[in-house]
Amino acid sequence: MNHLATYLFLLALTAVSVFVAERFPQLDLLPPAVMALATIKFLLVAFRFMEMRRGHLIWKACLVGFATLFLAFLVVASP
Repeated sequence: MNHLATYLFLLALTAVSVFVAERFPQLDLLPPAVMALATIKFLLVAFRFMEMRRGHLIWKACLVGFATLFLAFLVVASP
């Protein structure tokens, strides 16, 4: 996947999160769903545009671990 495809995918994820937030504001799972999309976007930007895919294994593990812990905390903390 080249940079343009990644950029378009990031725009599509943003559009989906805006659409879901505007269309279904009463859903209980809305904040975790939007944050899950944001976490996917975070990982895409880190690995694709920040060249983290060429980084050391420890940096990759820390990045994915941080994203996983962040998302898990938000899912558990949401009402």
